[in-house]
Amino acid sequence: MLKYFRGSKLQSYFTKILKENLKAIFKRQHDLACDLLDKTDELSNQDQIYESFDLSNVKDRQISDLSGGELQIFTCAMVCMQKEDIFVFDESSSYLDIKQRLKVALAIRNVIRENRYIIFVEHDLSVVDYLSDFICVLYGSPGHYGVVTMPFSVCEGSIEIKILLIFS
Repeated sequence: MLKYFRGSKLQSYFTKILKENLKAIFKRQHDLACDLLDKTDELSNQDQIYESFDLSNVKDRQISDLSGGELQIFTCAMVCMQKEDIFVFDESSSYLDIKQRLKVALAIRNVIRENRYIIFVEHDLSVVDYLSDFICVLYGSPGHYGVVTMPFSVCEGSIEIKILLIFS
């Protein structure tokens, strides 16, 4: 696999996975919001996160009781408090209005630092455009087959997406 991706950013990513002990995070669902934020605050930025994401109405509630939008904002906020090598966001803008989408996208963009990888699945092309350095387009038939393109620049990838939308 390393030979196939030689000379690309993916080669350095896969090499890092092979040689280092990378750590990934995932979403917990059965805690109080404030307790989970206390446990995950590795960057000592909890006050800033509470303010940035306006979590005052969420912090004393069970995570399982949060609405879809509240849960999206909470989990993105929780991720922004951690020192990790790999971040995976799946539809981070689901259930959010445009103002909330912008707030979450800004926070995710602030998490991106050198030697960190962020993988996200997103259907909102404005979020994709804002967050991406490179994109891979996936197309196919759910449960049957799928094709993943090689990485494109955002501009090239947007053209590829438009072409796929025209012909599908």
